[in-house]
Amino acid sequence: MDPKLSKEIYSQLINQLKKNYNEDKVKDGIFGAMMDVSLINDGPVTITLDSNPAISRSLTINSQDDLKTSNT
Repeated sequence: MDPKLSKEIYSQLINQLKKNYNEDKVKDGIFGAMMDVSLINDGPVTITLDSNPAISRSLTINSQDDLKTSNT
């Protein structure tokens, strides 16, 4: 998407939010600026799952074949 169009859409969104909600609570920064975001996990556990779709599909197919074999 053209950055100029993106900035215009972003501006329209911010203006619409300010019209529909408390304008003091709608804040924006510099469009397209680099952001440094940090996160503190406050819970029992965070699990990140990464998978290879091809391997996952193969395992699913093999598991289904095993189910068919065990049900006969």
